[in-house]
Amino acid sequence: MKSGNCIIVVIILIALIVGLIIIGNSGIPPTITPIDYNVPDTNIPDSNVPDYNFYTISEIKENNLSSGSYVTEGYVVKTYVCPTCPEGARCKACMQPNIVISENNVLLESYVLTEKEMIVFTGNLDVSQLKLGSKYKFTIQISEYNTTGEPINNVELIGYELIK
Repeated sequence: MKSGNCIIVVIILIALIVGLIIIGNSGIPPTITPIDYNVPDTNIPDSNVPDYNFYTISEIKENNLSSGSYVTEGYVVKTYVCPTCPEGARCKACMQPNIVISENNVLLESYVLTEKEMIVFTGNLDVSQLKLGSKYKFTIQISEYNTTGEPINNVELIGYELIK
């Protein structure tokens, strides 16, 4: 072998060794993702959040809980999504998409609420995924502001799980 070829082979070997040393010392462990064979056959997401304190809807409203995350359960008794505004029309501002949850399974037509009912803002969640009259476990977050006139601050949905 000619000395020029030997030098090239040595340089390539040194580059490989240095590369392996750098990768080995990067501190990034190899990722191995186990296959989860227990994925539910449903499009309803689980809350997948830590266990927060559980309160009934009436306890949340009665105790005027401070901002933070909690768990409650109830029936979906009303859903609201802003209707589409026709192109070129002047439409008034809408309330954020929301659901009304209740301790009682009685559907509502209006926002006249009792101590057993609560408005929950759903953010970008498609409220059509939640079925009227079905009971769910909800993970919620009480915000620091109030836009509803209810005795508690705005409640936002973090996650939910159907109760069978």
